Amino acid sequence: MMLKPHIHNSSSAGKWLRAVLLYGAVYAVGQAFFSGARCDTVNITQHQSAATKKGSIRSDYVCSQCGHGIVDLDGIIFVPTKKATSTFNHTVSGVDRRLILQHFVNPQHHHFDLVTASSANVLGYGDFHHEHTWWPGYQWQIALCPHCNRHLGWIFELVSPNEDAVQSFFGLIFSNLLHNASK
Repeated sequence: MMLKPHIHNSSSAGKWLRAVLLYGAVYAVGQAFFSGARCDTVNITQHQSAATKKGSIRSDYVCSQCGHGIVDLDGIIFVPTKKATSTFNHTVSGVDRRLILQHFVNPQHHHFDLVTASSANVLGYGDFHHEHTWWPGYQWQIALCPHCNRHLGWIFELVSPNEDAVQSFFGLIFSNLLHNASK
């Protein structure tokens, strides 16, 4: 029997998403979501940077759990929002570049420092959601490490296309990334 990732019903989906937001981590995309019961299929999509598509395995920032390449400095952009509780600079050691991080607090009062990027090597997990977005006008989807499934942040997509706005971007949890100084 082939097992497919799924969530048993919309009620458990909501509880699972709240758990992800509450604890800031994905707890097993495994047993709780793999069974033979009737269910809805979860959308899983992969988003890769141009460098990753070309076969580059070394990234400036890697997953802090498994070391898989996630984002290059060239892909990091600043997408401001008034929903950030603070904005601050982070100096990248050994590189003549500063990153702008934004601090957020989710509805469960958990804190996240995010760096925004135009491209990243992540898996999108689940459906897009409009509620509790930190960027008004954007919907969000959970972003996982494609190698170890660690929760790395969120994918944001513009709800209504607008030529003046960034169409999509990644909000990556900075504490879940490590700088790859050997690149």
